[in-house]
Amino acid sequence: MNEMKLFSYVDEINYMEPLINKVNHGPFSDDEKNYVHNWVIRQSNYDVIRWEYLQIEIQKEYGKFRLRNDLRNIWNRIRRQNLRRDSIDENDETPQ
Repeated sequence: MNEMKLFSYVDEINYMEPLINKVNHGPFSDDEKNYVHNWVIRQSNYDVIRWEYLQIEIQKEYGKFRLRNDLRNIWNRIRRQNLRRDSIDENDETPQ
């Protein structure tokens, strides 16, 4: 059993090794942020968001290899900003 885990781990490292040097740590463009937001909204019908699929699509669309964690962070940041904006809008509409 341990040999199977070891081989799986080695295969994963061998798969990721060529991509490690291609990781884009630069800031996300507005287009990329919008793409992430729209993609996640389309995935909201499913129980689990498969970030690896978004990672592949971002790479195809923009030619940038982004880490899954960076994609999740961008999504959570956008989501928090929207929630904050919505709560401010609700407070502005309260009667005086």
